[in-house]
Amino acid sequence: MYKQKTARINSLRFFQQALLTQLNNPALGFAHRQKVLFLLGEIHATDAFSSLLEATQDPKLAVAAITALGHFGEQARSHLVRILTTSPHHDIQVAAAQSLGQVQGETGDTSLTAFFLEILTASDTEQAVQTEIVWALGKAPDFQAFAALEQLELEIWQTHST
Repeated sequence: MYKQKTARINSLRFFQQALLTQLNNPALGFAHRQKVLFLLGEIHATDAFSSLLEATQDPKLAVAAITALGHFGEQARSHLVRILTTSPHHDIQVAAAQSLGQVQGETGDTSLTAFFLEILTASDTEQAVQTEIVWALGKAPDFQAFAALEQLELEIWQTHST
């Protein structure tokens, strides 16, 4: 049993290193590198965390890298919050909100509820970002969010019923 476990760990390390080599290969296209980022997140490749953070700076890789960071839980939370609040790109904000929702769902921690509500109720928040924030709030429900969600529902209903 011990030998099998050791073999699996060594195999996973080899796989992580192979993926990191692929990620850093400039000859590969962006679609291939995006898939590598996805896989690094899926296997929670701890050795790849800094590479994922670096990839968030590349506009062509940022969404894939941010999505992968969602698999890193608490370790990625502050980075995802920073990306959500500082990025001017809506697709990157959406990816950060999705990943924060994933983190919130995995940890059950509701400490981001006030932060989510602030973004949700801001007048300049895009609807796609609002949708992901609502989804994130649903991943780890917190009663303090109900009033704001009811207000949002009322606004949407009024907007679409007139």
